[in-house]
Amino acid sequence: MKTRIISAIIMIIIVLPLLLYGGIYLKIGTMILGVCSMYELLKLKNELPLIIKIFAYISVLILIYFSENNFNIFSFWYSDGGFYNCF
Repeated sequence: MKTRIISAIIMIIIVLPLLLYGGIYLKIGTMILGVCSMYELLKLKNELPLIIKIFAYISVLILIYFSENNFNIFSFWYSDGGFYNCF
C-alpha cells in the first residue's frame, strides 16, 4: 500500500505540470505514456516478430503526433480560432 501511494505521488508530480502547460509538453508526455502502454501490451505476447513491435511503436507515435487536439487544460480553442464552450 505504501508503494502505491508513493507511486501515485510521483505520478502526480510528473503529470500535473504537463496538464497545466499543455501544448507540446502534453503531447510529448502523451507520446511517452503511449509508448510505455504499447510496451506493456506487447509484453503479453512475447513471440511477436520484431518488425510488428517496431510498427506498433511507430504507429502509436504517429497517431499521437498528428492528433489535432493541441489543447491546454485552461482553454479550449479550435485551430480555426473558435472557442469551445464545454457547458
